[in-house]
Amino acid sequence: MAIYQNQVLESSYLTAPNYVTYRSIMRVMFLESEQMNNHLYKEEIFQKLKEDSEFQDYSLEDMRQDLDQLVTWGNLIAIQDPGTVHTIAEYKNRQYRYSMSERAIEVERMTIRLENLEIETSSLSTGYFQRIEDALKNAEKVNSLSLQEINEWWHLLQDDFKNLDLNYKSYLREFYSADTMTLMKSVEFILHKDKLIQYLQTFIRQMQLKSKRIKSQISTIQILFETSLMNKIVKSEMAIPHLGNKVQNEELLKESIQKKWISFEKWFIAIDGHKAECERILDITNEIIRSVIENANMIVQLSNYGVSRKDDYKQFIQMFGNCSNINDAHCLSAHVFGIQNVEHFRMYQSIDTEDIKKSAYIQECDVVQLQSHSRNYREKRQRQGVVRRTMDKIIALQEYEEAANKKKSQVYQYIKNNRLCIEEIHDVISPDLRISILQWISLANMNTSKTGSTEFGEKYILRREKGNCVLHCEDGDITMPRYILEFEK
Repeated sequence: MAIYQNQVLESSYLTAPNYVTYRSIMRVMFLESEQMNNHLYKEEIFQKLKEDSEFQDYSLEDMRQDLDQLVTWGNLIAIQDPGTVHTIAEYKNRQYRYSMSERAIEVERMTIRLENLEIETSSLSTGYFQRIEDALKNAEKVNSLSLQEINEWWHLLQDDFKNLDLNYKSYLREFYSADTMTLMKSVEFILHKDKLIQYLQTFIRQMQLKSKRIKSQISTIQILFETSLMNKIVKSEMAIPHLGNKVQNEELLKESIQKKWISFEKWFIAIDGHKAECERILDITNEIIRSVIENANMIVQLSNYGVSRKDDYKQFIQMFGNCSNINDAHCLSAHVFGIQNVEHFRMYQSIDTEDIKKSAYIQECDVVQLQSHSRNYREKRQRQGVVRRTMDKIIALQEYEEAANKKKSQVYQYIKNNRLCIEEIHDVISPDLRISILQWISLANMNTSKTGSTEFGEKYILRREKGNCVLHCEDGDITMPRYILEFEK
């Protein structure tokens, strides 16, 4: 998919340094266009702006410059009016009539929408489900109708689906705002709790019922839509006449309609292992209902926290005085004040479900071994006899001697004339042999005399030649200086 990266010049007036004047002009033009007054002279726009106290010092020459800038951005279309020209001077002044471009109308409509976004309220209307279900039921009948009727059916279906998706997102988004979180923790929220829960539950029931039917209808007309109905929708869009040079690409139009249908399917049907959108809405609303109930319970508990229990304690004192033995007194004390010596245990066992209705007694038990935290505590050790390990020591000694002899034989095969020249080792040696050679070199470099002794008791002198050489090993090659180890005879 190509990413659209061109600049939208029509929106430049929203962030320009002189945005107050530009937005005021565009708002006047938009309000007049809503009343079908699409073409205005600059004097008419100037008169409208003068009604505002902020534009008392605004001149007609300033307006002409601002209008020219808006024409440059493509927000306004200037049309010269030759009918009003009577003199050469008037022709030079070029009287224009201004109208808004289509893109500018959409930008201004977007700004009005943003300004009223907090004022408008959203709702979870279930009527969209019914209209979508009815539209899908009539799909086979619509397939035999005219192109205009097919086009109307498709646009009505898309409008209902778009409004359904937009409304539920806007409504549920309110529950995650900071103001809503604060309100849900206030006492006033108790008055709206039952009505809100009932409203959400009604929407959930209708959505579960209707979504199953819509899912069945989509599966029924899927083949019909892909083979016949989609092509007729494309033809109906291509048959709509447009003014100017606006030519629709049939392939792009077909791809757009197919993507809209796939989005419509994903809302009701799980595709490619992903949850359907209606199932996500069910999870979200259930979570909201759970949060509402928890907040309501917390508010009730906090409101009852400061209630006086003086009369209750008097009754408990009388019951305590009437106890016949100490055991009954202990039981009553535990009931009133709780357990005196409490030990808290925290379990680290992972639960197999997030269901809050599942009892803890159904959960599988976890075994925890307790240990004393006393510093003087020592675990008891079982007394055992002394085990003779002479044979184990002999075997271990033999294994060590065999390994040492093997390493010695590997090293000595490269020592010629009491000299070990690194660059003359052309074989691929083992990592153990490489480690031994590097240890001998490091041991000799640690003193000024450049001498050392191997683990076999052999003394040597380390000499370094010019240049580097490569030592081939089983786990890779190492580039190192040209060292020569000269052993004593």
